[in-house]
Amino acid sequence: MEKKHLAGLISLRRPGRYRDPQPKERRSGLRGNGAAESETAMERKLEIRSAVVYIDSRRNRHNALVTNVFGAACCNVLFVVDDSLKTDNYGRQTERATSVVHLSQNEARANCWCWPDEVPTG
Repeated sequence: MEKKHLAGLISLRRPGRYRDPQPKERRSGLRGNGAAESETAMERKLEIRSAVVYIDSRRNRHNALVTNVFGAACCNVLFVVDDSLKTDNYGRQTERATSVVHLSQNEARANCWCWPDEVPTG
């Protein structure tokens, strides 16, 4: 009789619909200096298709799309060229930048990316 009871419980629980009544605590995975970051920065996660701002070697700013992520702050980006002479049959040409680090990890403040609300002034 006990086997019938267990079989009934298993059939009631459908895959993907069961929720743990006590969800596990989420950890941010940040260590060291990362703990000092603001809560808004901790909530954001760099992912493929994230919209960021790329700052090129001349410190021009470009809206960019993340195409690959390496660790927590390094990525490849794709952006539309500002030069109106660089066009083709599809419109403005695109360029890529690889192994781009976050603005906070780049003292030169060039060839780096940042979130749209972190863009430096001047």
